[in-house]
Order: sequence, then C-alpha cells, then structure tokens
Amino acid sequence: MNEALRLRGETELQDAWVYHGVLGNNFMSSSGKDTNPVDQQPMNVVAVEETYKVSEPVIESVAESDVSRQPITTKNEITPIAIVETSNATGKAFVFEMTRFVDSVPVEGEVAMIDPDKVKKLGSYPANKAIRVVELKNNTGMVTFTAEVFGYRKAQKDFSYVNPESDTTGVKVDENGIIHVPFELIRLKQGDFAILYNVYFFRDAAVMRPESRFEINSLLEMLRENPKYIVRIHGHTNGNHAGKIIYKDKSSEDFFSLNGTKDGYGSAKELSKSRAEVIRDYLVAQGISPERALVKAWGGKKSIHDKHSAKAQENVRVEIEIVKD
Repeated sequence: MNEALRLRGETELQDAWVYHGVLGNNFMSSSGKDTNPVDQQPMNVVAVEETYKVSEPVIESVAESDVSRQPITTKNEITPIAIVETSNATGKAFVFEMTRFVDSVPVEGEVAMIDPDKVKKLGSYPANKAIRVVELKNNTGMVTFTAEVFGYRKAQKDFSYVNPESDTTGVKVDENGIIHVPFELIRLKQGDFAILYNVYFFRDAAVMRPESRFEINSLLEMLRENPKYIVRIHGHTNGNHAGKIIYKDKSSEDFFSLNGTKDGYGSAKELSKSRAEVIRDYLVAQGISPERALVKAWGGKKSIHDKHSAKAQENVRVEIEIVKD
C-alpha cells in the first residue's frame, strides 16, 4: 500500500493501485482483486484477457526467371521408352513380355522371329526390353514369334505384323508405337521332354563346357522351385562307336573344365551315361536329392539326324524328361 501511495505522490502514476492475484504461467487466464491505496477499499474486479496479434500473410514474390525454370507437365504427357537398336533392324519395335504364368515373375530368355510364309527364322531377340526387329516382307503380313526357354513349354504367338492391333491374344500397341507381346510361360509337366540345347561337352569327354552354366542352372532353378519334380536325364551320342572317354575326377568340384580329368575307354552308351551322370552329380552338389535326378543312357540309338549329315552334331544331346511334377 505504501509503495502505491508513493507512486501516486511522487510520479505521474496517479492511478496506481494494488493487485492481489496469481501471476506466472496462469496469469493470462486468471482474474485478480484490486485495492485503492487511498481508502483501502476494493475496486471493481478487473479481468485480465489474453490478446492476440494477427500477423498479415506474407506473400513471397517469385521472379519471372524462376517460373520459367519450372517443368511444365500435361496430363497426357508421353514418356519415351529407350529402344535397343540391333544391326540391320529397320522394322517395328517390340517388347516381348516374358513371365511365369503362375506369378508373373519375369523370365530371362530370347524370342525367335519367324516368317511363316517362307518358314524361315529371321532373328532372335531378348525378352523384357524394347527392341527393334528386322523388317518383315511377305505376302500375308503375318509374323510368328516363339519362346523356347528351358524348363518351360514352348510358347508361340501368330498375328498380323501390319496390323497388330487386330490381335485377340493380348498383343497391344502403346502410345509410343511399341508393340507389346505377352508370353506367359508354363512349367514343364509330367511326361514332357525338353532338350538342353545349350549344354555342351568337351570332345570325347563327360565334362561340361563353361558356356553350359546358364542352362544347367535353369534346370537347377526348376528343381528348387518345385520340390515335387523328379526328372530323368537322357544321354545321347552321335553313333555307337567305342572310343576314348575323358572323365571328371569324382572328388573335384569343377564341373566345367578339363582340370584334373582322367582318360579312359568305353562305348558310346558309356559316354552318354557318363554325361548324364555328370549333370546329375552337379545337381546333387547343389543340394538336389539324387532320388530326384534319374539317369538313362542311349548311346546313338535315338539319333534325330543321320550320323553323317550336316546336322549330325545335334544327335549329341541331353534330354530332360519330367517323371513327376
């Protein structure tokens, strides 16, 4: 009270009074009592109200040069697709969409382009990428594409090269003019046979060449994918003459070179058997049960060409039979 009286008497604060109430964090939401220091009587209750400062919105100016640098997009903008150009290919661009039928997982492989009028193969092209093919020149305008990937049944598409939009089996043309051809591959079934076209052996040897890795691993992948698969590996030779046989060392883990091999002698049937067995041994080394990889040797009994013909080397082959799926 004394301080309030002093302020009134000695300063310009002629209306000073005494406040009784809460201060601190709750001050803005509280009310207090005021006392006149002169007569020490209560003054009217003074409510303390919180006030708010409203800020004017700040509008930032954007330089014209900044606006010009902003990308302008349109609703129907077309994103170009990079097309792989191949030598002497001046025809249309295709994407061969090769997937597994059961789960649509992409499958690595190639598609063969065939002129059905001339029954002539025009080229082979990798799947799952945009690629330009050779120009088709025939009377009907029809084209055939086939996909033969080991472990899957052969798939084929026949449609109009001139007017692919007329196809009713899923062939589509996108906004870039690229023709999309779907290949949904189905795994081999019980009773099916498949030739390991890309598994090769060293001459007179039951040893695989290094370039055989990809296809032999495709067989391995197939067996791992379906534990119910049981296969029979059929070995074939060109002719039935006996001769030198180069064997892989049983203790060696190298299935794709002649290092550590040993020489022997045997019949054509023995060679075909040893080649089938080395494939089985590779599968077993990778964790496949030997009961799932059976072996059958034929020698030259089941040739597909005359042993003296230009295609005689194709008699030397390994076939995979699906015994159980």
